[in-house]
Amino acid sequence: MEAFVRDLKHSLRMFVQSPAFTLAAVAALTLGIGANTAIFSVVNAVLLKPVALPDADRVVVFINVGPNGPGGPNASPAKFAHYQQQTEVVQDVSAMNTGGVVNYTGGTFPEQLKAGHVSADFFKLTGAPLLLGRTFTTGCDRSP
Repeated sequence: MEAFVRDLKHSLRMFVQSPAFTLAAVAALTLGIGANTAIFSVVNAVLLKPVALPDADRVVVFINVGPNGPGGPNASPAKFAHYQQQTEVVQDVSAMNTGGVVNYTGGTFPEQLKAGHVSADFFKLTGAPLLLGRTFTTGCDRSP
């Protein structure tokens, strides 16, 4: 323990004698700790936390694969209907497309918003609560 105290006193004397080095060391430690904290926060939120869905371990995502890899063309209505008919394999099927943009004109200034389209079973599948209104019906899936 005496050696530790002696080394600590020596370190503090050196830091006082060279304030530029002390400032650089403290700045480097601060930046390193801050960057690690920020990176861990993002990784934790995106990769480590489970998906906030009911029975998330039972959710399956079908992704179309085209000649250029994943993210190919969207599933056709016939393919979606085929997935829905496979009731012995899956319990609920929902389609989702998040590539749209809509114009919002209800405020003071019009603005473009990112939009998504979902099928009727989306809210049932995700367990998303409704604050107002109703969910979609299967008839909504068939209308353009």
